Amino acid sequence: MEEKLGLKDAREQLVDHSLYHAIEGPLDLRRFTEIHVFAVWDFMSLLKSLQRDLTTVSVPWVPAKDPETARLINELVLAEETDFIQEGTHRRYLSHFEWYLEAMAELGADTAPIRHWMQTVQQDPSFGHALKNANLEPGVAHFLQTTSDILDEPVAVRAAVFHHSRESLIPQMFLPIATHFKQKGLPCKMLIEYLERHIELDSTDHSLASEAMFSRLLEATPDLEERAKSLSVRALVARRDFWTYILESLEP
Repeated sequence: MEEKLGLKDAREQLVDHSLYHAIEGPLDLRRFTEIHVFAVWDFMSLLKSLQRDLTTVSVPWVPAKDPETARLINELVLAEETDFIQEGTHRRYLSHFEWYLEAMAELGADTAPIRHWMQTVQQDPSFGHALKNANLEPGVAHFLQTTSDILDEPVAVRAAVFHHSRESLIPQMFLPIATHFKQKGLPCKMLIEYLERHIELDSTDHSLASEAMFSRLLEATPDLEERAKSLSVRALVARRDFWTYILESLEP
C-alpha cells in the first residue's frame, strides 16, 4: 500500500483523518495525549539526528560543512528544544516535549509509560534495541520502529522525511484538533496553547526552513531524491496508522 501512494495522497489521508473530531471528553483527551506524547518525543529524536549530522556537536570543534544548513537546523532546534511560555513578565524556557508533559499533568493523564520509555532509552541509547526490550503498546511500537529505521538513512533523506511528515504537515493536523477542543470546551488550556504554538511556528518559519534544508541537501545528492520520497510516504503512512490506532483505542 505504501508503494502505491504518492506524497499528495498520503498527506491527504492524514489531513482528513477522523481522529481530529472524535475526542469527545476528558477520558478521550487523556487517552489521546498518553499515546500522542510518544510522537512528540519521536519528533525531537529525528530533529536532533539532523543537528548531529549538519553541525559540529563534538569536541574538538570544526566548522560545519555547510553553514547555511547548520543555521537552518540550529534555528529549528532552538525553538523546539528551548521555547518559552510567557508567564506575566517572565519567560519560562522549556522544550516542547516538556511543555506537552505539563499539559498532560494538567489533564490528569498518565505520564508513567512515556517516563519509563525515557528511562529505557537513557539506559540503552540504541533506539532499535530499546524498542525490542520495551513493553510499548503495538501502535506506539510500530510508529517508533518506522522512525528508528529512518534514522539509519542518509541525512538528506531524513531531512526530506522531517519536512514532509513533520514540519509542513503539523499545522494541517493540529489546527482541526485545536479547533475541535475549543468548540467542545474541553479542559485543556495548556494543550491548546501547545498546539497553537506549533501551528504558529510550523505554518511559516519552520516549514520554510525545513523545506530549504532538505532541498539544499538533495541538490547535493540528487541520486537520493526517489529514496527521500519513498521514505517520506512511509513516514506519512506510519503517522496515519498511529492516528488510527489512537482512534480505535478511544472509549466507545
